Amino acid sequence: MCASESAARAGRPARARDRGAWGHALRLSEEERRWLEILDQLPENARQLWEALKDVPELWRVLHCYGGRSLRIPRTVPGDRSHPLRRRLGLRCLRKLMAAFGGTSIYVPRCNALLGRLRQREIIETFSRNTSHGTSSTAAVAALAQRHGMSDRRIWQILKKEASAPSTARVLYRLGDSAALSAPDDTDNPL
Repeated sequence: MCASESAARAGRPARARDRGAWGHALRLSEEERRWLEILDQLPENARQLWEALKDVPELWRVLHCYGGRSLRIPRTVPGDRSHPLRRRLGLRCLRKLMAAFGGTSIYVPRCNALLGRLRQREIIETFSRNTSHGTSSTAAVAALAQRHGMSDRRIWQILKKEASAPSTARVLYRLGDSAALSAPDDTDNPL
């Protein structure tokens, strides 16, 4: 059965359904692109985990579930389906970890600073996107605060940082600073 037939059976036009899937795929590729950009900033153990998993959601799950702890990776798949590793990470992720680290322990870093910077970047980009599409800044901040479990005040603080300024404004800030440093001192130039 093709996509248009299944969409027709679902009562929706094929294009509307495909646009949702396409948008989801774009969001996932954007997230993966961001992870690849920061890969060299990750601690060594996180890079080793990435090399073993090669999957952003799986790496995120390992960092989220076991960050800040040593993780003992079994040599074989635990037979008990309720085993914590199997239940939290899934069988596919566990098998990848076993192939790379089976029978050893690996420290899983928290990556709090890096994850905080990623969250701030995502807040800034989402705010810019929402306000450019006509959402008021107050409504955009309220939605971001609810989504990230933060206060409105903290979202505003993040948005007011230099990172939230457009790239042209950051260049102007730097030019202004360099102009102030190179300005002649009045005491050296008597009139």
